[in-house]
Amino acid sequence: MTETCPDVPSNSGRAFIESESLRLFLISFIILFFELVCIRWIPSYIRYLSYFTNFILLACFLGMGCGLLWGRRKVALLPFFPPLLLVFVIIVSWVKFELHFEISDTVYFKDPFTLDQPSESYLLLPFGFMFITVLFILISQEMGFLFSRFKPLHAYALNIGGSMAGIASFFFISLAQITPLWWFFLVAGGVFVLIRGRLALRLFTLVMLGGVCLIVFSLQKGTYWSPYYKITMFDIQHGGKVINVNNIGHQNMQSIAHKEHFYHVPYIVFKNNHYKRALIIGAGSGSDVSFALHYGVEAITAVEIDPVLYELGARYHPLAPYSSPRVMVHINDARSFLRNDTQTYDLIIYALPDSLTLTSSFANLRLESYLFTLESFSETRKRLSPGGLLVLYNYYREDWLIAKIGSMLEQVFGSPPAIVYYGGEMKHAVFLIGDKLEDLKKPLARIKTNLSLKPASDEWPFLYMKKPVISVEFFLALGMVGLFALILIGKTAPKGTLKKFSGHFFFLGAAFMLLETTSVVRFSLLFGNTWMVNSLVFFSILAMVMLAIWISQKFHVSQLWILYALLFGMLAVNFFLPLENLLAGNPVVRYFLSSLLLFSPIFLANLIFTQTFREEGDAAISLAFNILGAVMGGMFEYTSLIFGYRNLVLFVTLFYALSLLFLYRAMKQQADSRLDGTKF
Repeated sequence: MTETCPDVPSNSGRAFIESESLRLFLISFIILFFELVCIRWIPSYIRYLSYFTNFILLACFLGMGCGLLWGRRKVALLPFFPPLLLVFVIIVSWVKFELHFEISDTVYFKDPFTLDQPSESYLLLPFGFMFITVLFILISQEMGFLFSRFKPLHAYALNIGGSMAGIASFFFISLAQITPLWWFFLVAGGVFVLIRGRLALRLFTLVMLGGVCLIVFSLQKGTYWSPYYKITMFDIQHGGKVINVNNIGHQNMQSIAHKEHFYHVPYIVFKNNHYKRALIIGAGSGSDVSFALHYGVEAITAVEIDPVLYELGARYHPLAPYSSPRVMVHINDARSFLRNDTQTYDLIIYALPDSLTLTSSFANLRLESYLFTLESFSETRKRLSPGGLLVLYNYYREDWLIAKIGSMLEQVFGSPPAIVYYGGEMKHAVFLIGDKLEDLKKPLARIKTNLSLKPASDEWPFLYMKKPVISVEFFLALGMVGLFALILIGKTAPKGTLKKFSGHFFFLGAAFMLLETTSVVRFSLLFGNTWMVNSLVFFSILAMVMLAIWISQKFHVSQLWILYALLFGMLAVNFFLPLENLLAGNPVVRYFLSSLLLFSPIFLANLIFTQTFREEGDAAISLAFNILGAVMGGMFEYTSLIFGYRNLVLFVTLFYALSLLFLYRAMKQQADSRLDGTKF
């Protein structure tokens, strides 16, 4: 096949092409930017989605795929986007969603003050999923129409360029801690520019989008927006302040007299409670630091991943712990800090480092997932001075979680930790392990470990799961996604489109979604599980796509089996090479080697995609099947809960093999029909 570009009116000429190019770039920018807005904004109000941002991503992709399929229809859907968006933000503002999970094998951190309230229906998840999907259908149809106006690779380049601009814009918005009003204002401005029509339609659009911005503005009053949370702060009756994140009580800034007893334990249970150097992981707003200062620790290193929590503590904590010259603060991922730090400490405290959100929409990783693994505990042990002490305290919610952490510490240190157990509904406890246990005033109880519980590891970083399993609730939710997807595809696809189903592009999409997931996960482990690392990885992935587009525009690879062979080879290296081989050594060397290892398959996969995509006669339909394949790939990400992230590479390999099979079949059919095709 040869690339064709639809004829344009003679009186439009180059100006027409430039105008349509700008529209495609802008709609691609808005789609990617609005996707990030949904992933950040919706879970801050619909609390339980903080743990299921993957479903928001799946809804966005399903909507994009179906919108592309709708692109050839005559009715323009974009004008319906503003009023439906207004309805959605009204629902979010009026309805106070609260969901208490009753899954006994997984721990979800909930607000302890609402435990006696009834649980909401699980139907909230499909409702939210469907609403988001429809929003993206409305906004993506325009992209499907515009794709038909250009050569496939030219349209794809504009699409990726707009997406890169969307990621970059949201990166700088997060960096500057800009509030959601401006997120929605940017989306609204772009949509208003794109909607064509009479004055009445444009005025109606302006009113609807203005209403959206007004409601978002009213919701954000009194809030701070970190790269991870919506944060609110309230005064406490006896002095101090409480910090809520995503509507859950998270930290209290109070005087020492009003704090929980477990903060005192590392200092009062020993004969000699003097520590020269302390490392506090998850320092937050500074309560743990204030205790270390109170008990005379000479030098304190405080590590906190969220810059806004630190800033609020520095500004409002009544004891002003961060103003002390004895405190050194690092805004960083704790696991990354532990790996690169060269100091040793008399005392290391895991200071309630429980996050209430996932770090990425691609994977079921919480911010602290790689902090609570066997490998992380081993690195922490190396940072202890002779006679040092490691302390962990928290509200652990489940007895099996206490047993699991105790078992992991026993595997690393060779003996079970001591425990101070307070019990109660929230089951708060303190773990103590290290040589300093020999200095106890009186013996403490040793934890009763359970070595039958699967320990969290860098390959299976799921501390809060009792065992590797996909729960019934997850299966029901994924089944809902699959059924809804089939219904929508059937309704949105033009007549005869499904007969053009491209297994090649579908499985390329499924494989690439999982490949992105494994790349994000591994980079999070290697360089820190922060929003900045994830943003840079996403941008780098799109840069690989753009490089593949440029090469495919310049060169035609006639023997595609060579690219597939190289791809399968690099996937094999990713699977068999132990990740710990990349963890040590110089950070610059580690970055170079890990980038080569993780980005090579991404580049080769995109080279295969662009080489075959350039020959497509209907680029929008092929891209639609590719995006819908990504939805299936996103669903398969949940198999990591059973097999771990390393084994996702096996599914990636399987899907790429299926894409090769469908490509071979398509080429054979073209050859039999005496049509030109890519030589294989």
